[in-house]
Amino acid sequence: MVKELTYDKNRIILETWGEVQRISDYHVVIGSSLYQKFFNKCPSAKVLFGWSLEDDPNSDKVLKSRNFLSQSSLYVKLLDTVMDMLGPDIDMLTDILEELGEKHWKMYGVCHEMYGPMGEALLETLQEKLGEEKFTREISSVWLDVWVDLAGDMTRRELKAIELQKQRLAKTMEAGRTRTPTTSSVPVYGDAKRKA
Repeated sequence: MVKELTYDKNRIILETWGEVQRISDYHVVIGSSLYQKFFNKCPSAKVLFGWSLEDDPNSDKVLKSRNFLSQSSLYVKLLDTVMDMLGPDIDMLTDILEELGEKHWKMYGVCHEMYGPMGEALLETLQEKLGEEKFTREISSVWLDVWVDLAGDMTRRELKAIELQKQRLAKTMEAGRTRTPTTSSVPVYGDAKRKA
């Protein structure tokens, strides 16, 4: 859980994000690069944003569309909010991320399988835009740990619902195996017609 971050990891994340914020028009620069990489890694996600699977995430149709620019910028603004909460409001952040993840899952169709490719896209974008001097292996490792915590918080409710569904299905299947059909539980259509 993100609320269990150590002070050192928190400091590294915030310092790195400060470097990101120094990039001119960083919401668009980081967001566009991140979503372009994400769509290349997870083509099925394009459909959630109104494109077809055939649409090339490297094409002007996608990259210059109002929807792409708006969504990618909004995502970076969300990351800004998360970074702001890593300090004094970190305890609330896990609850907020769980609610946000549930909303994205139920309302928009964002599923837990998409968080891996999004995390990869984020790390690659930070590496590309900040360079190896500012985004070292150590820093990348910390970002990976934090992303795993963030994604874990955002997918927790979906994964819990999936687990409950699996348990219910297993119980239903087990109950079906242990029941022995009786003549009273099996309809005999020929007899019913004869009696009528």
